[in-house]
Order: sequence, then C-alpha cells, then structure tokens
Amino acid sequence: MFKKNLRQVKTSAPLRNSDRRALRDRVVRGFCPNEPENGDELVPEGILSQKITTSAGIPGIVYLASGGDPLWFTIGRDSEDLIPTVYTLWKWPVLIPTITVPAPVIPILMNGADLMAAGNDDFT
Repeated sequence: MFKKNLRQVKTSAPLRNSDRRALRDRVVRGFCPNEPENGDELVPEGILSQKITTSAGIPGIVYLASGGDPLWFTIGRDSEDLIPTVYTLWKWPVLIPTITVPAPVIPILMNGADLMAAGNDDFT
C-alpha cells in the first residue's frame, strides 16, 4: 500500500460499536452525504483498526475489513482526514470524482506535471 515499508505496525483490534458508528458517520459526511444508506457497506460490521508509523515517523491508523482488506486510513496525529484505499475505490469508484484526460497527456502527468482544468478550481 505504501511505497516504503512502514516503520511500525501494531496488531489490529476490533472497533467498538460507538467508534464504528462515528467512523461510518465520518465516511458518509465526507464521501456520500446523499446516500447515507451506503455507510454500513463502506464501514462494515467487524471492522478493525491498526496503528501504524510511516517510514518518516508519522503516526496513522488503518481501518481493515474483518478479512484484513484495508478500507480507510488516516495519516498524522489526531487527523480527521479519512483517505480511502485503492481497494475501497476499486469497490466504490463513485466515492471520488473521475477526471478523464486525453491519452497523450498521461505520460506527461506520470512525469510529475500538474493537471490543470480550465475554469475549475474544485480539485485543489
């Protein structure tokens, strides 16, 4: 999931029901406010949390499905920013906006160029 190995990975522990509901509410507020019924699928019953420390020494939390699949994570001490994993986006591609670019632009973006959308500043 990360480019470099994590410095520290602690064992996973199940979330309390109150914490799961709070996480579900954060996910619904941030990613699907018009479809709150999807909250239970995005934050399933039996979800686990696992504390991590990145190679740069930054703490974070990974939220895992009961089978061990990573669903969400936060980076930074007391961070409220939930980030969906690639696995979550694969299962729920509508969580974030899709941007279509012409094929010749892709190699330029892969070399590190910024994507600029004329007249739209919603992506900053």
